[in-house]
Amino acid sequence: MLRITIFIGGLSGGGAERTVCNLANYLNQNGHEVTLLTMSDDVPSYTIAEGINRVCLLTQDERGSNIKNSYLRWSRLRSYVKREKVQCYIAFLPITILLLLSMRPKVPVIISERNYPLSYPKYMQVLLRVLSRRANGCVCQTETNAEWYRGIMGPQKVHIIPNAINPAFLRKQFNGERKKEIVAVGRLVGAKNYPLLIRAFAAIQSDFPGYKLIIYGKGGLKDKLEALALDLGISSKVCFEGFSNNIADSIGSASLYVLSSNFEGMPNTLAEAMALGLPCIATDSDGGGAKFLIENGVNGLLVPKGNTKLLSDSISKVLSDREYAVRLSENARKIQQKLDPENIYRQWLDLINDLMIIEK
Repeated sequence: MLRITIFIGGLSGGGAERTVCNLANYLNQNGHEVTLLTMSDDVPSYTIAEGINRVCLLTQDERGSNIKNSYLRWSRLRSYVKREKVQCYIAFLPITILLLLSMRPKVPVIISERNYPLSYPKYMQVLLRVLSRRANGCVCQTETNAEWYRGIMGPQKVHIIPNAINPAFLRKQFNGERKKEIVAVGRLVGAKNYPLLIRAFAAIQSDFPGYKLIIYGKGGLKDKLEALALDLGISSKVCFEGFSNNIADSIGSASLYVLSSNFEGMPNTLAEAMALGLPCIATDSDGGGAKFLIENGVNGLLVPKGNTKLLSDSISKVLSDREYAVRLSENARKIQQKLDPENIYRQWLDLINDLMIIEK
């Protein structure tokens, strides 16, 4: 049995948060003592198995100024690292990676990059280049991101482990008449480039009466996106549904899934839509995640990022050719085998075990 601590900002929403919860559950099921260490005491969006510990560096009631919050988190993390007899740390996302590595734990540390490093501010890129050398291993989701870290840490320390499919999406193929819905899932933030999707939909919506664009997710850009839909005269056909706790049921009968991002790590929502058997279109975003999942024209369509015309043309192609859509759908479902949870989380466990052997 190993005492493993997984460190992340919080556990509400997001692909990294879901991966953390599922990884913790898997390690727990395999007999390891797991603690989820978080910066805040937010409510988890995903199931955490009984027996997994949760430690929060700062509660909502304790919050004050940014300086106070930062100091309390730093000092409590420092005490945790000194006090707890952890045998292996796993840190997700840049802030927690940098904080943990600055503490110089005397046990193996695995860092996990979930995004495109060049999308971070320059100061953060510099800090990652300096501090990531202290890590014993690095897990990336795509070759693009792995190459960045290989140049810093050396190739032997960098490993590619994609995200596993959430078991909730491992279900039978949908049979029946699909709803006239084009769906997208993700936070309403700039990186997702929802204006591109809304404009692409506006360009083709008159050719496909009855279709709606439905976007699931929360975020600060909702008002601006609603205003854009209004300006384009399609506000009645664009729906913002917020966060869904059962996204598989929400999108499973849709006609098409579209990912319009400028950059991504490994886009969970795209993989999940493919596993459900939705025809999928994705921008070839920085970070390489969409390209990892989609073989263009075989199990989905890839279009250049930011290209409204090519995205709208691709949407039209899928909606107007039922046989083509069905073929994409059938091939997309094969992602279930590639990203089988048992296979993916076993790779994590093997990496942890290998590092523990090396460090003995």
